[in-house]
Amino acid sequence: MPTGSSLAIRSRGVFSDEVFTSSDLNRRAGAVLRQARKHPVTISSSGTQFALLLREDASAMVRAVNDVGEFIEVIQGALAVRMNQEPQATVAWIKEFDDDDRLSMLSEILAPASRQDWDEVGNIIHQWRESAAVLKSGQLEAAMNEKAEEREIDCPETAALVPTLSHN
Repeated sequence: MPTGSSLAIRSRGVFSDEVFTSSDLNRRAGAVLRQARKHPVTISSSGTQFALLLREDASAMVRAVNDVGEFIEVIQGALAVRMNQEPQATVAWIKEFDDDDRLSMLSEILAPASRQDWDEVGNIIHQWRESAAVLKSGQLEAAMNEKAEEREIDCPETAALVPTLSHN
């Protein structure tokens, strides 16, 4: 059994850390903070436990939770559309795609999700959302249906030798 008021505890949850009492934090703040720089620590006070971890680690956790939530919404939205149901308003943009495109989108999203690369999942979802906006605007269809005008292209070397006219 460890001695003193701090106890090293391994858990199966999010935190596999050391537990310090609030008295430890008061008496040995420097030591507690040094441990918190290496990995999360728990401060226990009157039966309540507090997590002490680096701010950037907390930020990364919040971003991951948000990205996981968005990931789940996209999957639910794609399934809803496939079953001829209305998706949630936040993912209504999914309706802009046909079944093949939605399947491609899900495949692209699942690859980084399986690696728990939630930043990449968020980036891919963003790209697909932007593509849906372009489809909805009709600009892509208009550009695809527009007749291409054929014209001669100047040779870059020759174009550089021709003086430009300036209007004063």
